[in-house]
Amino acid sequence: MFLGPVCCVLSFGTEANELAMLMAPLYSGNLGMVALGNAYHDGSASTIGLTGLQTYT
Repeated sequence: MFLGPVCCVLSFGTEANELAMLMAPLYSGNLGMVALGNAYHDGSASTIGLTGLQTYT
């Protein structure tokens, strides 16, 4: 259910990734997500879980 234009001001990449993970299923209706191998998706619990990696070093 897309209600129209939305502007979100974020200060960190983590916030952008978290918001994208929340908004994508609402917009597309799909629950699946794709994470690129060996790509850095920040260190939040959600993005680490999405990539399947245990930690970032």
